[in-house]
Amino acid sequence: MDTFGKFLIGTGAIVATVCLAPIAIGFGSTGVVGGSIAAGIQAGIGNVVAGSAFAFTQSFVMGGTATAIASVGAVTAGTGVAISCGNFFLNKYNP
Repeated sequence: MDTFGKFLIGTGAIVATVCLAPIAIGFGSTGVVGGSIAAGIQAGIGNVVAGSAFAFTQSFVMGGTATAIASVGAVTAGTGVAISCGNFFLNKYNP
């Protein structure tokens, strides 16, 4: 597998994972999901201050930014796979 393909796969996977992690722990498009890890964090914080990391994360998810960036990450990883596969077959059948 070529280096550029590996770079795209790794970068895309990291971007997608980081952007989807808040959704996985309970930050939702309409607010914090009841009974989730995010709800537990919010209960521990009490009054969430504007501009805090918690408020930023909720805004990041509610605005659709997390999903949009995760989609870009997935496309980037897919492009890396396509480039790597193409280079593999080119090198294998056209020495």
